[in-house]
Amino acid sequence: MFLPVLLSGGIIAFAAEGEKELTENIDSIIGGLDLNALQNYLDTYGNDYVYSFSKSAKGLIEFLLNGDLGVNYTDYLKKLFSSLFDGIGNLLPVFAQVVAVTILCAITTDAEGGIISKSTATVIRLAATCIILLILTSMLVGIISSTVGCINSISRQIDIVTPILITLTVLTGGSGSGAIYTPCATFLGQGAIYLVNGVIIPITLAVMILNFISKINPEISFSGICVLLKSVMKWIIGITVAVFGLFITVQSTSTSLFNGIFFKVTKYLVGNSVPIVGNFLSSGVDMVVLSGAVVKSSVGMTGIVLLIGSVIEPVISLISFSLMLKISGAIAQSIGEKTSYSLFCDLSKDIEFMIAGLLIVAFMYFLTIMLIINSTYAFI
Repeated sequence: MFLPVLLSGGIIAFAAEGEKELTENIDSIIGGLDLNALQNYLDTYGNDYVYSFSKSAKGLIEFLLNGDLGVNYTDYLKKLFSSLFDGIGNLLPVFAQVVAVTILCAITTDAEGGIISKSTATVIRLAATCIILLILTSMLVGIISSTVGCINSISRQIDIVTPILITLTVLTGGSGSGAIYTPCATFLGQGAIYLVNGVIIPITLAVMILNFISKINPEISFSGICVLLKSVMKWIIGITVAVFGLFITVQSTSTSLFNGIFFKVTKYLVGNSVPIVGNFLSSGVDMVVLSGAVVKSSVGMTGIVLLIGSVIEPVISLISFSLMLKISGAIAQSIGEKTSYSLFCDLSKDIEFMIAGLLIVAFMYFLTIMLIINSTYAFI
């Protein structure tokens, strides 16, 4: 009768001791991390979403240790749609002016040759088109600036978070993974972001300018050049994603296998080569690896939280702007204003390339974080 009681008491005491040791190891690992750069980033780029977890880098990592993000998908979806409708609402007054000028163009076209002479109608349409372009350009400047700032923010996150994750990967026995993810982070931070900032966005701006010129003077057409440039962007985006995804997936899989074998061999040697205390040391290796894995997972979730906090606002702005362009295009088509309809449709499609470039950078960064986190669990 007393034997189960005694055994349960021993198990509880052993579990409490193990939990205490795990907590001490985790605190020791977090205390040894250099979080100054991460703290400076939070002080500079932090927002309400990030600060809802914590305003300090150490506090944010400790909050996410249990993997509790307080995820309530209903509330998140409500906030997402609320932000989207708020973005559309902020753009409504400006696009109301755009639609009003578009209606003026349609009225001028209908009155041409009757109330208004052909030359006068041409001048009015040209002036109205220039007004529309000025309004759209003023909005585009802010949106493009926000997009470039977001990509630069992600670049800083990569430079800050990835070295910490790679260090923790090496600590947990993933020396091979560290050697693989270092060039991946370099490619992501310098290659992919350079392609988006230095190629995709400038080409998109060039296509927009060519479309604007074509709408100001219908006799000048750059449709062939625009199609060529868009095709180049599609190929660049597709090849970049394919190469990065293939490389990091294949390398991480083979490296995880090597790390698993290396880890088990190390544990076996420690457990059998050291007399008497070998098994205790082997258990200690497990405890260190588990502690490092928990901290690495928390740091990875910190990177994802920062990524979401950076991306959500510019993405919603771009989507709202594109949606309002489509609505304006539908109105222009319904009243027979072909020039404005073509302008709105072309610009909406151009904006989608900027959305794609931003989401590609965010996706590759997210994929890198998740693979680094899982590189430990693959062989524990």
